[in-house]
This record gives sequence, structure tokens and C-alpha cells, in this order.
Amino acid sequence: YHQLPLAPLGPEAIRELLDDLLGTHPSTAELPELIHTRTGGNPYFIEEVVQTLVETGALAGRRGAYELTRPIAELRVPATVQAVLAARIDRLAEREKHVLHVASVIGKRVPLLVLRRVAELPDAELSEALAILKEREFLYEAELYPEIEYAFKHPLTEQVAYESQL
Repeated sequence: YHQLPLAPLGPEAIRELLDDLLGTHPSTAELPELIHTRTGGNPYFIEEVVQTLVETGALAGRRGAYELTRPIAELRVPATVQAVLAARIDRLAEREKHVLHVASVIGKRVPLLVLRRVAELPDAELSEALAILKEREFLYEAELYPEIEYAFKHPLTEQVAYESQL
């Protein structure tokens, strides 16, 4: 095997990533420093923090064109990526949380046929839940042929979803 050390992103790379995610509205000008301090330059953590700010209503708009809706001093950014993921999972509706938990038990790759049997939801409800989980970037369609298979956006997402079950 080859070990590839991945260094945290530097300030310029973070700025470039955040410009792509947030945009350049003046209200977001102080966010890169706050996010860099909290995330230590981890790109996955950066993406999850931005997603959290969107889901909690601190950012309004769309990717690349967000505006801050409250003063930066009022923002609460969890200290770890696990805490960010756990909070995002907690904000899901019960149906979506159930599907995510079932998927985490199945594993990193989740065949739709298996998920359908284990989740025990009507097809329409399962489809709606999966659409929301894809939109919120917890899962994505990893394979469409010969059978649909979902995967977690990141292995840590699967781990936090699995560990958050009673």
C-alpha cells in the first residue's frame, strides 16, 4: 500500500472552497476565519459546518450565493465533525432518521432491495425519505445498474448514524 498524508487545507484553499460553497456576499465575510478556526482545515468538516448553517437557517440562499441571516457572534459551531453530524441527524424527521439508522446497520453500501425489506416502509415513503437524505447529503446513489445501491457520503456519517442509535 502507499500511505498518503493529507495535510489540512491552508487559508487560501479554505477561502477558495468557502467561496464555492458560500459565495462572496459581504455578510459572510467573517465566516471563513470562524470556520477555519473550528475545523482546522479539514475539508469534510468545512462542508458539514456549512450544511449545518444552512439547515439551521443561519444561511439563506443557495450554494455559491448564501447570505448570513444572523450576527456571526450568535453562531454556534460544534467543536467536532462527529458533533456536527450528530446534530444534523437529530434535526431529521423521524422517518428519515429511521431510514438513515437502518442504512447504517446495513453498512457503507446499501442495496435498495435490502433497505426496502428492513426499513418496513411503504415504497412511496421510502422513496421520499431517500430523496431527503440525498438532498441533505447523507446518502447518494452509488450504483444504478443492475440494482440501485446507496452509499454514505462519508464513512464517518455511517459511523455516527450507527452509534447514535439506542
